[in-house]
Amino acid sequence: MGPGQVPASPDRALWFFVWAAIADNPLLPFNDAVNDTVSEKRWIFLLAALELIRQVHYFISERSAAYHRFWTQRVFGGSTAGARA
Repeated sequence: MGPGQVPASPDRALWFFVWAAIADNPLLPFNDAVNDTVSEKRWIFLLAALELIRQVHYFISERSAAYHRFWTQRVFGGSTAGARA
């Protein structure tokens, strides 16, 4: 990713779908577009929750050597051993 580029995130997807709903029907009020999008695109919230869990995992991993060691050696230790060879 180059300078000035921002990674895609689930909240951007939500606003994209809201914008698309308004673009499809210019008479659709903003609140209705948001409500329709939230009810039809619940998977976006699942992605947002997974991203939050991932970010918390990285945050803890950067600050706790024991936590990082657990994940790198116990959980992924066997799967990365073959990649190093």
